[in-house]
Amino acid sequence: MVFKIFRPGIVVTFSAVFISAGLLYFVFANGYDSHPLAPVVYVISAYTLTCVCFYIPLLVRKIKSKFYGNKYGNRIVTDPVYRTLISVICMLAFNFLYSVLNFVLGKVYGSFWWGVQGLYYFVLSVANISVLLYMLRHREDVRKGLKAYRLCGILIIFLSIVYFALAYMIVVYNNGAVYHGTMIFVAALYTFVCLTVALVNIVKYRKYNNPILSASKAVRTTAALVSLVMLQTAMLSAFGSGRQDNFARDMNILTGSAVGLIILSMGIYMTVKSSKKLKSIASGAAEAKVNRSDG
Repeated sequence: MVFKIFRPGIVVTFSAVFISAGLLYFVFANGYDSHPLAPVVYVISAYTLTCVCFYIPLLVRKIKSKFYGNKYGNRIVTDPVYRTLISVICMLAFNFLYSVLNFVLGKVYGSFWWGVQGLYYFVLSVANISVLLYMLRHREDVRKGLKAYRLCGILIIFLSIVYFALAYMIVVYNNGAVYHGTMIFVAALYTFVCLTVALVNIVKYRKYNNPILSASKAVRTTAALVSLVMLQTAMLSAFGSGRQDNFARDMNILTGSAVGLIILSMGIYMTVKSSKKLKSIASGAAEAKVNRSDG
């Protein structure tokens, strides 16, 4: 019975989505949020959202069946290394193009903020390049994988320094991300999806004990955390009482500092862990060589 109520059909659900969106826009755009009929619009929207949520598992199952039936799709779903390779290539392309855009904007407008943000995305691109080169050239070499993992750790440490520069400019000079109109909601959805996927993948790929997979997920998590801070500054600016508001300033300091320390700690952990493993492998190889020569 419940499924019939909340699964009225694809056509009806999609129609309800557009109708609900139109009604919500009409209510908020015209200041009718206190109108006696406004709760009716909210109930319709809530019902529509529930219907969409009921259809999501069905949609996921259909997409999975399509993927498993395709040669390349099946490999993406079943091969974690190949899946990581695809995601790294996509992230590299996005980060590099976005870094170039920020450098250009910094040059055109003479803005140090855009320049620092461009440097941040450029370092992210370099981290992705190190992962990509390893996956293309030395996929089975454990030592080179650990070296790539250590390089990513060092780059994340440097990235944390660039991030602290961004955070300082946000707090002291009131710089920060600005999204106009409904773009802020799109940015919020994108940020929370990226953060959720990054955190889930960190737990999911731990069982493989593969340094390069871990490095890729660490880079993605770093990008997601910084996006979260940027989104917070934009939302506090858009919905708060201004950038100089004490609450907004305190929140930016607290969240910005916490994220910065997480990124720095992650980079240090990766660097130290990989260095210890490389040292252990080197000492083990030296000991084996001595044993062979004695024999």
